Amino acid sequence: MNIPAKILSNILDNNAKDLMSNVNTALLDKVQSRIEEMRKGVIAKIYDGIEEGKGNDKDGDGDGDFADIMMTRMMASGMSREEAMKKTRKHNKGKGK
Repeated sequence: MNIPAKILSNILDNNAKDLMSNVNTALLDKVQSRIEEMRKGVIAKIYDGIEEGKGNDKDGDGDGDFADIMMTRMMASGMSREEAMKKTRKHNKGKGK
């Protein structure tokens, strides 16, 4: 085999491996960063409105009770408002429920 061709092939192979490693590392960093952003967004949605005066009443019964907090968490995870309300109805002690 041609020795210069073999050397050149090894150099190109090593450069390609280094390049792929760098690309994989960069992509992994970007994905992890985006996951962290999404996690923070979900946490913010869950706890948005839990503090007094920030719209705790998710089910319209006039209070900001445990059922409202559960609804907030369920809706932040993708559940519809109606389905979250059905699932929390047994915990709701508010008006008319």
